[in-house]
Amino acid sequence: MKTNEENTKKNSFIESIVDAIQMNLTDFTNNLNTGAPYEQMIYQWIITLYEDDVPVEEAISIIHQKRLQVLFNNGEVKAPDAEIAKIRNRVMSGIKHHPAYKELNNNNIQKIHSKIDDLVKPNLHSSHDIVAIVSNIMNQLLQAQQQEIKNNLKPKNHKRRNKMFVTFPLHIKVPPIIGVYNNTNTI
Repeated sequence: MKTNEENTKKNSFIESIVDAIQMNLTDFTNNLNTGAPYEQMIYQWIITLYEDDVPVEEAISIIHQKRLQVLFNNGEVKAPDAEIAKIRNRVMSGIKHHPAYKELNNNNIQKIHSKIDDLVKPNLHSSHDIVAIVSNIMNQLLQAQQQEIKNNLKPKNHKRRNKMFVTFPLHIKVPPIIGVYNNTNTI
């Protein structure tokens, strides 16, 4: 029941914003399903605002501002620095509890931070989507890191060592030297 109520809230939030920006809901949904970039961009904005629990009136004004930015900047969306910082902090708090993040070395953590910055700056993904993308990247980096550690633990000259330590039979039959044992060669 809780998911149905949540889906109903989410759908009504989307509908009210789409109506407010004077778009036909059916056309918006059809274009979204076919992968139209403009509708996908607006949908991502709406979902991000919904996840942030932004009131509908405020969300409508934010969407209008972003649409104007897209029109005036030839389709390039530039988010304010405060909004980028807010999204980045939300993503960082989401991944810091991920078990793979805790096991990564400093080099891989720096790679993750730069990837987060690359995903946050265009403001096209919600924080939840960025956390999912970065989680997959962290898992891949952790597997590579563990494989590298495993390879470094193996001796490098493993095959050469086996050639050096040739096993000899434990009992070798050596013919006795007659003069040494019998003391017969004395003068």
